[in-house]
Amino acid sequence: MQEYTNIVELLPKQKRAGRVVVIVVFTLGVVFIVLTAVLEQLPNTARLLPATILTTLVVIFLTYGIIQKNPVSTWLVVAFLVPLIIEILTINDITTYAQIYPLYISIPFFASLIIGTIWRNIKPHLLSIIFFGALAVIFTFQSSGVFYNIDSFNPWAIVLPLAAIVVITFVLYIAIKLTRKN
Repeated sequence: MQEYTNIVELLPKQKRAGRVVVIVVFTLGVVFIVLTAVLEQLPNTARLLPATILTTLVVIFLTYGIIQKNPVSTWLVVAFLVPLIIEILTINDITTYAQIYPLYISIPFFASLIIGTIWRNIKPHLLSIIFFGALAVIFTFQSSGVFYNIDSFNPWAIVLPLAAIVVITFVLYIAIKLTRKN
């Protein structure tokens, strides 16, 4: 695991700006939730709650990542943005959770890929990208119905062994790598 030794102390202005953004965005999110609940003008008001909370978190972490130049906050942006996209798609009845659940599995893939690209340091994220990318592809085949075309065949009979192979391969790789280090 790579250690980050170049820790930069934030300026008081950066700390203050981050706090102000959190308070403002959080307040706007709460106001939106309260107004939609009180006015009941929007259909499915209860279904808007997760999307509103996720939007609030995305905006907070995005501004923190920009103001404070923080890669962890940027990683969290992607980690909350993917569920937000899923919520928007399901709220509008564009798709169902059963069809797009592999996106949840791919959150570390997308987050590590974007962080590695933005901060120009992809090497520490490479294993995460490969591992979660492979698992997401396997489960995408299952959710898309590719394996259902085979008559009287359970698609999980292909998906679970493939996923197990990926997990076992990575566990062995890490175990070998750790024993060589020692």
